[in-house]
Amino acid sequence: MTSLYFAAAIADSTGGAVDVVGAAGVERVRGYADSARREDHCDEMLFAAAILHMAGEPVTELDRRAASCATERFRNDGVHRLNTEEVDLSVQIVERLGYSEEIPALTAEVFEVGDRLDRYRAWQMLALLPYIENKLEVQDFYRSETTEAGEFLNDPDGRALFSEVVAAYRVPGSVSEVNGVSDGLSDWLGSARGCGDSGAHYRASLEADSCALRDSWAGLVSGLIPR
Repeated sequence: MTSLYFAAAIADSTGGAVDVVGAAGVERVRGYADSARREDHCDEMLFAAAILHMAGEPVTELDRRAASCATERFRNDGVHRLNTEEVDLSVQIVERLGYSEEIPALTAEVFEVGDRLDRYRAWQMLALLPYIENKLEVQDFYRSETTEAGEFLNDPDGRALFSEVVAAYRVPGSVSEVNGVSDGLSDWLGSARGCGDSGAHYRASLEADSCALRDSWAGLVSGLIPR
């Protein structure tokens, strides 16, 4: 279901989600949604509701329940080291469903950056600053990671993941509005683009053989790559 969501979201950016999901897909998602509601699975309800929206078959009760479940989780959990990616995607879906005004201010729990994964999660947290209640604390705590995001984008290294590039790009202040995307980043993106018969999607890394739908969608929604 997650793959269908990202495929539909990419297609929806150019108005093609209805064809990607299709009538059979709508029926499958409806069954998935019924199961998710019975078992009160928040993430599953969010994905199902979003796909049905993009397919032009929204279910108001499902939208309301999925958004309520997500916003309650935002209040209880805030954003921390282990849920940055989950919160970011949930916020996007709640906004897609039309419930952006119900998203509460998130309480962020800062964490020490000890490795590359921690840095990636810190960048994801910084991207959520517009929704974070204690944003000044977060900005101050991750001042060096903000600077590092800009340096990383100037010339991504050979180990860089596409998801890292997107996360760094989304850090407020990491990209100069005057200079825009650097030549190094532009070259890296060109090398990461395309796989198999697809010339529009992006691989998870320069060494990867297959494209990653989630990463390609993240690049689209961030504005890093054109629609």
